[in-house]
Amino acid sequence: MVTLDDRLERVPVTIQATSDDGLVIDIEEVDYVSSAGLLALDAARRRLAASQGRLVLRGMGDAVRIAFDLAGLAERFSIE
Repeated sequence: MVTLDDRLERVPVTIQATSDDGLVIDIEEVDYVSSAGLLALDAARRRLAASQGRLVLRGMGDAVRIAFDLAGLAERFSIE
């Protein structure tokens, strides 16, 4: 498990490599994502896509999904 450190608290995020050169990030326990977080995830997605990999977001809650939708990013990601 990898823990991403926020200024206010620590949020556990599980990152798992896939067999197709991608990453699965379990964000089930994440209830807020800032614009900087959205940009970082999109940058990671673009880097993986450039090498034929993909980034999968698993366990996305409603509040985080709304942030992705409002930013116009939801359709760019594989969301499970």
